[in-house]
Amino acid sequence: MRTRTPKGALGAGRWALEIRLALAVVALMGVTACRQDMQDQPKYEPLEASRFFDGINGEVVRRPGVRVILEDGRTHIEHSRETYDVIVSEPTNPWIAGVSNLFTVEYFRACRERLAEGGVLGVWIQSYSIGEEDFRRVIRTVREVFPGLTVWEASPYQDYVLLAPKDDAADLVAGMASRGIPPAAADSLALAGVRSPETILALLYTGREGTARLAGEGPLHTDDRLQLEFDAPRGVFGDPGYPTVSRAAMDAARETPSPALSLPGVDADALRRALEARALARRAWLALDATGDPGTRARRLDSALADRAALRTQAERMPPALRRRVLEAAQGRREAMEVLVTHLLWNDAIVFGEGALRLNPGDRWAADALARTLLFRGGSLLDGGFPADAEGDFRRACDLQPWNATAWVGLALCHCDLSRGDPKSPRLVEALEEVERTLALHPAHEEALALKGVVLAVQGKDAPAEEAFRRALEIRPDSTRAMGHLAKLRVYQGRKAEAAELARRALALDPRNRELLSVQKEAGAR
Repeated sequence: MRTRTPKGALGAGRWALEIRLALAVVALMGVTACRQDMQDQPKYEPLEASRFFDGINGEVVRRPGVRVILEDGRTHIEHSRETYDVIVSEPTNPWIAGVSNLFTVEYFRACRERLAEGGVLGVWIQSYSIGEEDFRRVIRTVREVFPGLTVWEASPYQDYVLLAPKDDAADLVAGMASRGIPPAAADSLALAGVRSPETILALLYTGREGTARLAGEGPLHTDDRLQLEFDAPRGVFGDPGYPTVSRAAMDAARETPSPALSLPGVDADALRRALEARALARRAWLALDATGDPGTRARRLDSALADRAALRTQAERMPPALRRRVLEAAQGRREAMEVLVTHLLWNDAIVFGEGALRLNPGDRWAADALARTLLFRGGSLLDGGFPADAEGDFRRACDLQPWNATAWVGLALCHCDLSRGDPKSPRLVEALEEVERTLALHPAHEEALALKGVVLAVQGKDAPAEEAFRRALEIRPDSTRAMGHLAKLRVYQGRKAEAAELARRALALDPRNRELLSVQKEAGAR
């Protein structure tokens, strides 16, 4: 059952992937996530906003027997007499006012009352911007009501799903290990990178015993002591007196080796590969995130300089322009390498991400980390004047995320640069195809429209170029990019007065833009 409520209890939630993972575990146990007695319920029209999520939730609100209830989720749970096979509680972050009462003993007891025999509760909690004790307090509180609690890692160092069976003796991990993926759920689970029971078992953070250790001893979160209400905002606003949970602490609490390795029915080798893929994916994200951490950057620099042979080997995996820079810097002093530390960390993330995908091709989390890193590095190479090197990064990102407009626009920009302004260059044809691919995904993509106008203008197609620029300005009237390109077109057409006016309007928004200043100069304006 899904309801959209002010407090988010039982809500469709913000993180479709985490919900899907929670329900995936339940599906592998053979539990159906729906109301038990809905057969005679009248049909309801879908909620208007639901259509934006049809690709993720499988048009759930249009399914026969599904009812959407618009009311406070906790109120419904406490006063309803209905029972459910599955309750997914994914409210927003606990630092939002009015949310902390969805993490209390009283609320979880109410959920237990509404679960059918064999039912499962799923609870989302984040580990970022929250104190270690508060993180443990939530787990401790759920476990107080559901002793069979297990913790699953949807996004390492970020999002966790607590799965709690109503049957205290039930072993979710063992139950899942003994089942295959139901055929009806296979396509849906594959979207979350779940193609075998071992793929899900690799997401296990702690089993029953490990969860007990993680919970530890201490106070519970209760309606008359809503500690999260007051503690959680301190983590968001950086109160130095409220240290947030560290990644080291999260790694230390991870149960290793996985208790699932010894369960009957588990392909131990497949699970080891899935676990190794997950570990590589975590390393990829850590390397990507470390680019903004001075301490980690310094340690990475030290390790590079301490083993220059390994550094040279790493350079061979980089695009040619970076390879040359790294090999040259490896022969020089520390200062020469300092400017390349970000690229070393990006390369680490790419190597780890590719390794994770070789072991588990469906790992969405590893694919996202890899694509993000490639977009960063590709953008840096493009800005540095190396479009041929950037092209490979953007193309790989397009393969990983064909729905990502940023990747397609980046690839189109590479081809524009590689055309060198030749109107007959096949690179311009490729760029236009990639722009059209972007606009098919996002018809109102202002940057893609402006780039389309540039390509058409270079090809001498003034009228459609102007149409693209004007469409971009309809979408975003303050687009200095579209105004600047249209001003250039006017200069080439000899309409300098119009060009000067467009440049003036754009410079009022971005006074230091060198390209706009150049256009203004070409237009003869002062």
